[in-house]
Amino acid sequence: MISEKDLNRCIDILAELNAKDDGRNKKLLLEIGYILKTELNNVSAWNRSVEGQRQRGRGYENIDVKKLLEDNTQLFNENHKLQQLNLKLKEALDERIAEIERRIENTNSRIAEFNSTIEKLNY
Repeated sequence: MISEKDLNRCIDILAELNAKDDGRNKKLLLEIGYILKTELNNVSAWNRSVEGQRQRGRGYENIDVKKLLEDNTQLFNENHKLQQLNLKLKEALDERIAEIERRIENTNSRIAEFNSTIEKLNY
């Protein structure tokens, strides 16, 4: 995230360029300034929220980066295991689908034979 100070600096530079420009770039500079101003508002709101959290004792100031990396590594490993299990499950289902299709075909052929036999008996 860009700091409030840097965003304000960018807006100031754009305002200076806009004041000096007399052509087509003026509209583009205004558009960039508007976008940066919107981002500045978001950053300011975020900073106020974080400051409010800190004042209430729920701040973000003590993030344990090592623990965060350990958690991310653990999540990655668990995700990898789940992906492997999903692949095994898919393979097992694919095998069962082939067997079920074979059984359905067998049942259909027996039904066809049964219907044929009934038709012969009706004549």
